[in-house]
Amino acid sequence: MKIINLISTLLVVFLVTVVYPVHAQHNDLEGSYSDHGPFIKRIEFNKLIPGGGFNVEAKSKLELKLFGESNAFVEFYHLPKRAGASGFRILKDESTGSYLLEAKYVSNYDALLKETSEKYPTIAVSGPDAVSKDSLQKITAYNGAQIRKQSEEMLERYTIENFTLEVTPRFAEELHDNMTSFIGNFKGEGVPPVIKGGHRVVFRSVVADEVWSLSISNPKGHPFKERCMQILSDVKANTFQAVDKAPTELPSDCEANLENIFKTYDLKVHYDIVERLYQEAKKRETVFF
Repeated sequence: MKIINLISTLLVVFLVTVVYPVHAQHNDLEGSYSDHGPFIKRIEFNKLIPGGGFNVEAKSKLELKLFGESNAFVEFYHLPKRAGASGFRILKDESTGSYLLEAKYVSNYDALLKETSEKYPTIAVSGPDAVSKDSLQKITAYNGAQIRKQSEEMLERYTIENFTLEVTPRFAEELHDNMTSFIGNFKGEGVPPVIKGGHRVVFRSVVADEVWSLSISNPKGHPFKERCMQILSDVKANTFQAVDKAPTELPSDCEANLENIFKTYDLKVHYDIVERLYQEAKKRETVFF
């Protein structure tokens, strides 16, 4: 009995000092990070008309081309600086409770960029002093018009590659909860750097009758953003696995349970200490009985 009490006490100490901090790190995925450009956070009505009419006013034309005029349970959108846009969404079937993950990629960006750049050429200027101020204004206006024509034609002619697979309710709901928390907890810090262009990401989730979205320009690395990017990469490479993070059932044997927990977290030093204490306690039990 004394041995079991000792093991139980050590297990409690382990849970407080090791397992709970792991959960704290998990919560970090839902927080904010300051190294980024301007951002826009919105919480709006999901539908503007009873029975339909999704609120998609915050979506760009390219987002609408990828996802259509609706808001999914979960959405992630990535617009690189000079590459094809991509994104994924999770659709919930209310009648069956099942979930589908749809990943979408613009597959012909490079070919279209080359073709339309030749079709709508711009005028290069070596520097602001290379031409007169009046000429520079005219060139700037001309280039702007050419770039708009190029962008409009590319948008019209984009080829969207689709991948669809079923995911488990646990995976879908965990991702939804994390994304919703990430959006809700995100805060701006300091003054954003002045960066023209760059890339952009958008996180979006439907929460009851609302749609929550967070658009960030030029975000740096963050665990939750990287997780979403990894989903896109894995689905495209056909290596995606929606692994549930369900807790395993604890064995009834206290000693085996404690050993497995420490080995799972790769804390050999802690395990050796506990093992030594356990063996010493076992010897004392033998003396007493």
